[in-house]
Amino acid sequence: MNEPRFTVSRDKKSYKDATLALKDRKLGTFEVGRDIGAWLETLTQRPTRIGWQYRVLMEKIAALVRGRRGKSTTIINYCPDHRLLFRYLAVSVGLEAPCISYYSVTLEVDSRHNPLVGEIDDAIGKHVVTFSHAKELITKISSECDRFNIILIPSSLPEIQRSVAVRFVAGCVGVMFVRDFGLEKTPWPFEYLRQHNMVMIETADGYGECWAL
Repeated sequence: MNEPRFTVSRDKKSYKDATLALKDRKLGTFEVGRDIGAWLETLTQRPTRIGWQYRVLMEKIAALVRGRRGKSTTIINYCPDHRLLFRYLAVSVGLEAPCISYYSVTLEVDSRHNPLVGEIDDAIGKHVVTFSHAKELITKISSECDRFNIILIPSSLPEIQRSVAVRFVAGCVGVMFVRDFGLEKTPWPFEYLRQHNMVMIETADGYGECWAL
């Protein structure tokens, strides 16, 4: 994982990493009594390296899939280090629903030696279609009005952000999340979307999101 090192206070009310500091908040995402906190203890060898932004994105994407309530959804992941995202979706949503399509760039190996994770990774191999080149994934963004596209992109791929933005402007529906969007000096495609009466929101958590509904 490329997440920055971070610290969380003992009372789970303060968080700090290289780009984000939070104080006087209930940081439930780090509580083992909450879904994301408990599952990370099982799904990865180093849960203490999974920072705030990544946790929020995983929870948000899972919540979106649940909120779709069986409606056709396409999930497209451009981050090779996000095997953990699919592991979390497997246990929180399930990978076998026929209404959901999963696509990704080739995922990096993230070992966790226990039988459950082995079964989950086998399921990922069966249900997540992977591509070795990021540009090939663009064709999987559905233009069908009944499909909702959930797309996760790192800030290091501005050309992919552009391609997604063009498809949104053309009528595709969904949401684009750009990881570490706030770290870019001139984040793209902010200006292009503005010109077409759409908005890329820069969140306080450091990622960007754009909705096309």
